[in-house]
Amino acid sequence: MINLKTFRSPKGSLVTEEFKDLPFSPKRFFIISGVPAGETRGGHAHRNEQQLLLCVQGRVIIKNENRKGTSTHELTPNTAFLLENLTWSSQTYVEEGSILVSFCSENFDDNEYIRNRDEFDGILNEDE
Repeated sequence: MINLKTFRSPKGSLVTEEFKDLPFSPKRFFIISGVPAGETRGGHAHRNEQQLLLCVQGRVIIKNENRKGTSTHELTPNTAFLLENLTWSSQTYVEEGSILVSFCSENFDDNEYIRNRDEFDGILNEDE
């Protein structure tokens, strides 16, 4: 988890982070919005891509599994999560109106995705 720099004043909040602090330079981003409360998205992994997941509104629970084990984190507007490659991840949108932004290390490539859980488990077991 990354606790983002947050500056509060009577005029509102400013949340900021420097891309230079990431282990990659973002090549693209996408925004997920309009997801009904309780709905889960994701359910895949990436071969090489890393992502910085940032919840800009609401709450999103992310569940991850990789060689290091499993983890669950709650994203709120002042936190972000660095999603490593070869991590099976799903995101559950806790509140109506939650918005998730993902900054990605790679341009879109459909071959980059691992959508089959058995294939993912096989890849993890190859290197053990």
